[in-house]
Amino acid sequence: MASNIKTTPWYRRMLGPDLIQCSTVTEKDIKLIPVDSVLDTCVKVLGLYFTPIVGVDEVNSTALLVDLYKHVNVLSDNNEDDTSGAMNRKQTFEIIQIVFSSNADSVVSITDVEESFKKLIKDLPWFAVPYHDYHRKGRLSRRYRAKSGAPTLVLLEAASGKVITSSGCERLETDPAGERFPWRPRPVLEVLKSGGLITSENTPCPAIPQGTITGLYFSAHWCPPCKAFTPQLVHTYTKVRERGHRFEVIFVSSDRSEESFSQYLATMPWLAIPYEDDVRRRELASLFSVQGIPTLVLLDADGHLITDDGRGEVNEDPDGLSFPWYPKLVNILTERHAAKLHDHPAIILFVEGDDGELEFAESVLLPAAEEYRMQYHLQDDDDFIQFFIGCDCDTSDLLREFIGIDDAVPLLTAIDIPSGRMGVMEDDEEITEDSVKRFVARFLDGSLMTTDIVSNTLNMNIGGISVI
Repeated sequence: MASNIKTTPWYRRMLGPDLIQCSTVTEKDIKLIPVDSVLDTCVKVLGLYFTPIVGVDEVNSTALLVDLYKHVNVLSDNNEDDTSGAMNRKQTFEIIQIVFSSNADSVVSITDVEESFKKLIKDLPWFAVPYHDYHRKGRLSRRYRAKSGAPTLVLLEAASGKVITSSGCERLETDPAGERFPWRPRPVLEVLKSGGLITSENTPCPAIPQGTITGLYFSAHWCPPCKAFTPQLVHTYTKVRERGHRFEVIFVSSDRSEESFSQYLATMPWLAIPYEDDVRRRELASLFSVQGIPTLVLLDADGHLITDDGRGEVNEDPDGLSFPWYPKLVNILTERHAAKLHDHPAIILFVEGDDGELEFAESVLLPAAEEYRMQYHLQDDDDFIQFFIGCDCDTSDLLREFIGIDDAVPLLTAIDIPSGRMGVMEDDEEITEDSVKRFVARFLDGSLMTTDIVSNTLNMNIGGISVI
């Protein structure tokens, strides 16, 4: 299960123990290679290449990527300036391909799909996740927001797993020779300061004062959900500023004409990136991997990300009483948070929904969450356990039904949907601050008794995404 988090390399947790070596694929055989031997200390940049099993765009992108792969690694091999020896190796840039299913897979035989998969990856110079490891492919696709039906190239720092860029395919099209590879993005404050801003009257405005929390609002006039959300954001923006907070919003438009842009901007009391500055607008969207609108990203005064789910925060806190919505160690399990259960294990304390029970739940969960974060010095969002309070609501009921536990309260659970495992605190043990800490410790070291999550009888849908 999700134990030994402190010592397990990030890539083994995310990619699994073995990968396919594409160059060795034959009609009758697929050779698996331990992931540790693929990602040794010489690899500096790792590309996760998500592709559909068929598609013209995939073929074109793959051809460009093969050329780049060879070019970058040959340059690394000939790098005489590096005296450390680490770069003097062909594979300093490695790629792992994740081939996802098409809608037609359900009507095509398993043999035909497997043959199509082999044909797709055969003779490629890199590696691939086994096609039938649907759980891992789904987790990677969600984790890195792979596009559906089109290729996506995500570049990571191989040592840490930190994302360099999620727009590798787009960068590859504009820079096929890799002259600026690995296309490290500019810091967001540098992007914002590289051009001007305008007011809702379409006039230039001075720089944003220091110490300001900034919201980047990705939206468009043609988008019905955007037009519904904008008045809500105006309300929150006004309430927050009335209380004296330094808060500014910058509209980053996806409008299709300057007329629509100006018409939409006129309904907003904040600033905007000028419509003609489409390069900067695209750069900001790429920087935060924006794939849908409306999206509200909040940054602190130094340009560090506070949350990329400002829309959800505004919906749940319309008066901005918890502004600027810094992440909490313990959250109520709402539909919005439940979607995160796809990718990370969670400690969930189910209680009744009254104020006293919620206060009790937070009082016993928070010390354990604080100790956990301090102990593991976690910085990457791959390496964390979530802490939730499951109150009496539809989201909790659906989750209980999915994992197969009754409606007893209070009930402390460890739920690891990515690994398909769960554990429950014994009935005769009192739920206290200390017992919760012990429960978490047993979950981490693997000594907690767990059972399989049997999910084949229920199609659970939380956060708009099926968890099976």
